[in-house]
Amino acid sequence: MSILIVALFLPVLDLSIFGGLGSYKLWFLMAYICNALLTYQSNVSRALDQVRIIPFAACLSSLATLAGAFVFIATFDMGVEGYFASLVIGSLVGSAIYELMGKHREHFLRITMSDVRLYLTKMMSYAVPLTPNTLFWWVNNSVSRFFVTGFLGIAANGLYAAGSKIPNLLNAVFQIFQQAWQISAYQEFSQEGSGNFFTTIFTALQFVMFSCAVLLSALSPFFAALLLQNSFYSVWNFIPMLLVAFFFNTIFSFYGTIYAASMDTKRLFVTTLVGAAATAVGCWVLVPTMGLLGACIADVLSNFLVMLTRVIGIRSVVSIEVKWATFYICVGLLLVQAVLAAVNVENYVMLSSVCALIVILIQTYQAKHAIYQILQIISARRNGRAS
Repeated sequence: MSILIVALFLPVLDLSIFGGLGSYKLWFLMAYICNALLTYQSNVSRALDQVRIIPFAACLSSLATLAGAFVFIATFDMGVEGYFASLVIGSLVGSAIYELMGKHREHFLRITMSDVRLYLTKMMSYAVPLTPNTLFWWVNNSVSRFFVTGFLGIAANGLYAAGSKIPNLLNAVFQIFQQAWQISAYQEFSQEGSGNFFTTIFTALQFVMFSCAVLLSALSPFFAALLLQNSFYSVWNFIPMLLVAFFFNTIFSFYGTIYAASMDTKRLFVTTLVGAAATAVGCWVLVPTMGLLGACIADVLSNFLVMLTRVIGIRSVVSIEVKWATFYICVGLLLVQAVLAAVNVENYVMLSSVCALIVILIQTYQAKHAIYQILQIISARRNGRAS
C-alpha cells in the first residue's frame, strides 16, 4: 500500500522545493520499494527474535551500497543515477540476507485470512496513530531543508546537507543502541521494577550520547577538513549547533520507544506534531534573517520542545529518575560549544575541549553505577541463554 501511495505522489517531486528531484522520479520509486522491503524484513526479524541477523544484514547492505557507489559514481560517472542505483543494490543485498538466513518466506506462506481478521483491529488501533506520527517525524527532520531551499537556494541546501554529515555520526551511534532498546523496552515494560530498568538505561544513554556529542563538537573542524571539501568546509561553524539538535533527537526517541511499548501511540503522535509545527514556524522566522544558522537553531528549539513534552508526559506512564540539574548543566556546555563555533571564536578547539572534558567527567561520575548494572544484566542474560 505504501508503495502505491508513493507512486501516486511522484509528480509532487516536480515542485521546486525538491530541487529537481523530479528528474529522477522512477529511480526514487525503485529506491523506496527496495528500502521498504529491507525495513519490513528487519522488523520481521525482530518479531521472530532473529536479532543476530540484523547487524549482519545491515553490514553487508552498507558494503554493497559502498561498492555500488564506487562502481557507478566513481568509475562510470553516473552521478545521481549511480547514487540511486547503489541504494537499490544495497537494499536488495540486505533483503536477500534476511531471506536466506531468516527464511521469512516460510512464515508468510502460513498467514491466513482468519489471522488477519483476528489481529487487524488491535493492530490498526495501535498503528494508525503511528502513521501520521511517522509523517510528521519526517516533516520535523526534513522541513528545514525545504525552507533553506526556498529562501536560500539549492546550493545552500547542499551546504546544509553537508553539514549534517558529522552529526549523522552521532545518529549512527544511537541507532546501534536503538536496535536493542526497542526490543528490551517492549519486554521490560510490563515487568515489576521497569522504572528502575529504564532509569539505568537512560543514565547510560546520557553518558554515551553526551560524550560523543561534545567530542564531535570539539573536533568538528578536523572532521570537516577530513569529510568536507572546498566550499563545503565553511559549514563547520554550524556543525556543533546541529549536534545539539541531534542530541535532543536521541533523547526524545528514547522516550518515544517507551510510549510505543505502553501502546500510547496517540500521545506519541501529538508530541511529534508539536515538533513539526515548531520546526516550520522556527524556519519561517529564522531562515530569512539568519540563513543556515537560523535553520540549525530552529531544529534545536523544535527537538528540545519534543523532548520536553515527552519527558513531562511519560511521568504518567512510568517513573524514570533523571538528575536534571547535571543534565541541563551538560546541555548548557554543549550549547556553549555551539555558540563558540557559530561566532567563530579564536582557539575554538581548546575552549571547546575544556567544555567536553567537564561534560565527560560529570557524565562518567554519574553513569558509573548504571554501566556496572547494565554489564551485570548482559552477563546474566548470556549465562541464562547458555544454560
